[in-house]
Amino acid sequence: MTTFQIQQEILSLKEKNDICILAHSYIAHEITEIADFVGDSYALSVKAASVPNKTVVMCGVRFMAETVKILAPEKRVILSNSSAGCPMAEQMDTDLIKQLQEMNRGFKTVAYINTTAELKTICDVCVTSSSAVKIINAMPEQDILFIPDINLGTYIRRQCPDKNIKLVSGGCPTHCRASLKHVKAAKAAHPDALLLVHPECLPEVWEQADYIGSTSGIMEFAKKSSAKEFIIGTENSIAQHLQFECPDKKFYPLSKDLVCHNMKITTLPEVLLICKGEFGEEIEINEKTRLKAKQCIDKMIECPELGLILDMGMGKSIISLTAIEELMYDYFSIRKVLIIAPLRPALETWPTEILKWNHTKHMTFSVVVGSKEKRLAALAKDADLYIINRENVQWLVEYYKKKWP
Repeated sequence: MTTFQIQQEILSLKEKNDICILAHSYIAHEITEIADFVGDSYALSVKAASVPNKTVVMCGVRFMAETVKILAPEKRVILSNSSAGCPMAEQMDTDLIKQLQEMNRGFKTVAYINTTAELKTICDVCVTSSSAVKIINAMPEQDILFIPDINLGTYIRRQCPDKNIKLVSGGCPTHCRASLKHVKAAKAAHPDALLLVHPECLPEVWEQADYIGSTSGIMEFAKKSSAKEFIIGTENSIAQHLQFECPDKKFYPLSKDLVCHNMKITTLPEVLLICKGEFGEEIEINEKTRLKAKQCIDKMIECPELGLILDMGMGKSIISLTAIEELMYDYFSIRKVLIIAPLRPALETWPTEILKWNHTKHMTFSVVVGSKEKRLAALAKDADLYIINRENVQWLVEYYKKKWP
């Protein structure tokens, strides 16, 4: 069979068998083409919880499938390949972390989402690479034990100078393969290219970057940038995906060694077998573990943070509907949105369309336009995201200081 023939059969079978296919961004392109949703681990898990399908196939690694099951226990969750693990997620066990917690009494344990379900049961809150700085900065506690990635932890510590953050020597073997030597070689070969780096890389690498961010952040930056050449400092499949999505731009892997073998173990023919019910591993988590692990994730969602501030510009929106939707998925907890603007013209380009998301995107939107007093009063409303004009940032900050002193 050809790739196209396999893809067509998968598309037919997943509709027939009520299957939703999720693919992490590091998965091969021929699989992402037939996936229902492609993205970062937590965004996929949240999406899985909202889809109507009874069966969810996670084309990724084990902790991602576990997170789907934690958030959607009623669904049948299939891991695409039982051998697909995450070395970073499996580097530490509960005994080790309990020992560290005993040595650091009074510290809140913050776990990167790239951890096992068992490990999440003894942590206080989860974070993603895109939300970690916001959430940790918003936590009232000063003393933080961050696990397991020391490189991401170092980046967070520099962004949160008021926090006392202790780190553990764990990390992603794939991202750790990139070195300063690779940076120098790539920049010499492509002097006009911007360097985009994931914070799981070594500090000596991301210190040289033009942009540091999550996988989805890197992709979004590259798509929107006016630059035409980019060196991609994360798993090499991202460079390939971007080559398909932005054919007018050039993308160069930072190193040929930035390959996650656990992500690459899933193949398109295996996905076909899964849709036939002949392959994959069904994920089972006992209810006690699931509920305890979910508490860690819930705390991430509940954690008060300053909110996302988007500059509406001088009465003219500078952010597209697509960009806002992508931000919804990045900021996983967002379900209710309050749009505040000083003038109606700032909203004229998209309010009608955006309000349609009330039903199609499982979100509730409201719009407030008018005087400063009216906009200030609107902040008392319950919302997860505030889209405001730059001139009003200060009074938003003051509001949050009062709400969460």
